[in-house]
Amino acid sequence: MNLKDAKTNLFRLIKVISVVLIASAIGLEIANIYGLITNSGMPSFLNPVFWIERFAVVIHLVEAIIAASYAGAIKQMPIKYGIYTFFVGTVGLLELLENLQRLDET
Repeated sequence: MNLKDAKTNLFRLIKVISVVLIASAIGLEIANIYGLITNSGMPSFLNPVFWIERFAVVIHLVEAIIAASYAGAIKQMPIKYGIYTFFVGTVGLLELLENLQRLDET
């Protein structure tokens, strides 16, 4: 297995894990909001988990905004690439940078 194959496999693994974790974070936040609305609340031991998931969602949102702003340069739909980057995270930005470099070389 060469280095390029290892990188591709690692990126695939990170993408799958990232999508699952971000979707779980969104679900957890929805459950928390539902708990607040119905006055049933969530267990207090989950508070650190909520802070971590909120931080991750904000970071992914910033990455998505950056990717959407540069997506037009590689002839991608900004909203589509922004959503993709929101779910896969930094890997989406790295792919965007690779595509931008390839475009500059040609």
